[in-house]
Amino acid sequence: MRWSSCLVAAVALLGFNSTAQAAVGPCDPYPDVPVNVTPVFNDPFIDNSKSIADLRTMNHSAPRHVPLMLTNAPPVVNLNVSTQSYKLANGLSCTRVDHVDVAIGYKNPIIYIASEVPSGGCPYMQLTNHAQKNIGVMRAVMNDYVPQLVDQMKQYLKLYGIVREEKAGYGIGVVHDQLQTMLQESKTHIYDESARRLQDANSMDDSNSMNAACNGQLRGIQKQWLNTHLQ
Repeated sequence: MRWSSCLVAAVALLGFNSTAQAAVGPCDPYPDVPVNVTPVFNDPFIDNSKSIADLRTMNHSAPRHVPLMLTNAPPVVNLNVSTQSYKLANGLSCTRVDHVDVAIGYKNPIIYIASEVPSGGCPYMQLTNHAQKNIGVMRAVMNDYVPQLVDQMKQYLKLYGIVREEKAGYGIGVVHDQLQTMLQESKTHIYDESARRLQDANSMDDSNSMNAACNGQLRGIQKQWLNTHLQ
């Protein structure tokens, strides 16, 4: 784990050093702060009301790209740091992180199936199943990264989970900001890895097999739309 030199200097000045003399009672070293990370990924809602033109606009499609399915999964990143502050006999304030709660993932994902695709038919079922497979890939990435985030935060809090300073507030703010940075970095890793795995999963062979399973109906819908709208 790499910390910036500025951050290390700041936390040292604030008395974050784990080798400092332990306070009595509630500010004794707290080596295992509970960190609860909840992956958020609701079951997707299927929307068959948007046209191909709508999906093209939503996806910023190239001129001859005809999307029949699009998945929208808004990100969720929430951090709550629970702390307690105490006044010490020497006049300093002590603030301790009691526990950390994190929610990270995707809220209310929507699978858009173009309205030109009749509901219940083979093309509709193939597209829905394919989108559900993509959702599964994203869930798997989430599950891979959650334990890493928990461990990273726990290791950090072993060193910096107790702050002693003249006036409570600033030091624990540094801790909160660093945890928030870890969370944002994990979010970026999760999204990047999801994009990589989805690219691997969505090959042209996969598209061809879906079309073949429906006796060419998927390509037929796309060709009909092109002939009608891009003459």
